[in-house]
Amino acid sequence: MDGAVVEAGGKLDGCVLGRRCRIGADCELRDCYVQEGFVVPPGTTAKGEVLQAGVEGTDLSGDEDGDGEEEEEEEEGEMDGDEEED
Repeated sequence: MDGAVVEAGGKLDGCVLGRRCRIGADCELRDCYVQEGFVVPPGTTAKGEVLQAGVEGTDLSGDEDGDGEEEEEEEEGEMDGDEEED
């Protein structure tokens, strides 16, 4: 988009860059969406993420912490010992 800047050494593949965003030096982004005006810090490596203000690495694949494994949500009260009695 208009005004997007990719600094030296930036490698992008299949990404959408919002207006006036800035990709820091030596970043490697694959299949990412960068929000309008967002600044990606130098050296960032991301795959399949939405990079936006106020949200740390929103992963489009379901791998929220980037460890390669999808997270399973814990049922409320099921595993923390707070089960209700009948």
